[in-house]
Amino acid sequence: MNRLFKGIIVLLALTFSLTALSSCAQAAPTTLNASYFLQNTGNFGVGNVSETVNYQVTFTQSADSVDQGLLITVKSGTYTTVLTNTTHPETQAECYKLETTLNMEVEYTLGETVLPVKSDTITTTTYFLGLKDNFKVITSERHAETSAPQKNSNGFVINDYEYTIKTTYTANSASVAFTPIAGNFNQPEGTKTYNKLDKPAYYFDNEVMLFIGRAINFTDTSSLAFESIDALSGTLRKMRISSNTATPSETIKFKSEAIPHAYMVNGSAMEITDEETQQNLPCRVVNFAIDGTFTGTPITCWYTNTSVEKGYARLIKMQTSAPYGLGTFTYIVKDATYLD
Repeated sequence: MNRLFKGIIVLLALTFSLTALSSCAQAAPTTLNASYFLQNTGNFGVGNVSETVNYQVTFTQSADSVDQGLLITVKSGTYTTVLTNTTHPETQAECYKLETTLNMEVEYTLGETVLPVKSDTITTTTYFLGLKDNFKVITSERHAETSAPQKNSNGFVINDYEYTIKTTYTANSASVAFTPIAGNFNQPEGTKTYNKLDKPAYYFDNEVMLFIGRAINFTDTSSLAFESIDALSGTLRKMRISSNTATPSETIKFKSEAIPHAYMVNGSAMEITDEETQQNLPCRVVNFAIDGTFTGTPITCWYTNTSVEKGYARLIKMQTSAPYGLGTFTYIVKDATYLD
């Protein structure tokens, strides 16, 4: 599958393997600090948690998309994450279970031709250990049915893809089973083993990458290097999460973005009476990117400050660019439900 148009599948799948960013030489190294996603943030093991967070997904066209002859319209888009504590069904290990579901209705316009709406769906299920084990994954699975543009000498064509990935971890290795179902891929069907994953200071499975930000007390110069497997290309990537040097902190104005700031705790609405808090939520702005010398566009994420709402630190917003400069995808929280 072509490297460039694979990128749109990457952003839909929340996979970070195709964006690149120059190394952040001036950023100070950091570590995972605490379980800011729990009420008891000092619990470094597996704590009690039951949360569901829903996001709205939108797409903003770039001015260049008209000149290129391809318009992407997200008719509707939702992204849902469900985090619980449980035991692994095979190993019986006490762990966290993270389930995600992305649903998007995508319309492509080629020149003046409007194509039938595509229904893109990606689901993941990941079992992983607590902070003391650096969120080590036991198993992760993904099933994706996506559409993506491919550019050729005549313009663009829209291709459909479907595949599954299952990664199983042992002590210091991972076995990645890739099964293509529809579409053409560079990576052949089969299972590939990666060894010595304990060599870097940090290794994270792709499906828990967004979770890293919920365990870091970000400063203006935070930077954490790690490795992760890109299953679609069969590569072990060097990655980095770091504070956005241009805007390390920012206040999200929910009312101006017409997004309801609603949270449910134990089935009841958590009332926020302070007008300033209701309108503004302080966040840390960070980038995920390949840790290398090639320039490119990182994925930018907004995490609530660790002091906000006592242990409910979360990913509030995310933005990533479409390939070919066609526009920007934005994920922003709609509501969240917690059971303590």
